[in-house]
Amino acid sequence: MNLIKIDCKDKLKKVINIMKRGDGDFEFILASELIKRKHLPKKASVTLGKFLIPPINIINTYLATGKERKYEREYMSHLSRPEILFIINNSLKRCMENGKDMCIVCAEDELEYKYLDILTEFIEMNWGIKAISLKKFEAGKKSSMKLGNHKFMDVLETRQNKLIHKLEDIGVNALELLYCSMDKSDIKKLDPSVRKKAQEFFAGYYDEEDY
Repeated sequence: MNLIKIDCKDKLKKVINIMKRGDGDFEFILASELIKRKHLPKKASVTLGKFLIPPINIINTYLATGKERKYEREYMSHLSRPEILFIINNSLKRCMENGKDMCIVCAEDELEYKYLDILTEFIEMNWGIKAISLKKFEAGKKSSMKLGNHKFMDVLETRQNKLIHKLEDIGVNALELLYCSMDKSDIKKLDPSVRKKAQEFFAGYYDEEDY
């Protein structure tokens, strides 16, 4: 499994072309305000990850002060919420189960906030897989992993179960979270009352244009 950083629409188009040629299969996490689900093929496996963008108060403080270490610390604290850990873990687990590579995507205009590098560093710190650039991936390079595939899968499954219990402790249903981080068609499958509960975590993150 590879973890690939995609930081502009041109690179995203390259990955889509790789898929169309049958030379690779990918899971996409859209950590972007500007790149939407509609920019990817309908059959692509996508997690709507706008919640992975630093909250606006954290970004504003960084832009006002320029204090990168504080910014990184506050953003990683945001990423450490059990809801977010669960969705990242689930996406990694799905990639391993289906033999896919993972692309974490943002737009070129979002690079000034530097969160893509911090996000992939956070994943490396917590899951032991190092992100690579698309250029390195195309050259045949692989993401380094601290664990072999079987051991890594064991870790993902164990962590998944622990996170489900943590979510239960704070009154969050894991399945509802997953539906709300996926395609609009999946969200529509939920009972309206269940869907409302699931969307509470994502309130303010998504609107019609995100799809």
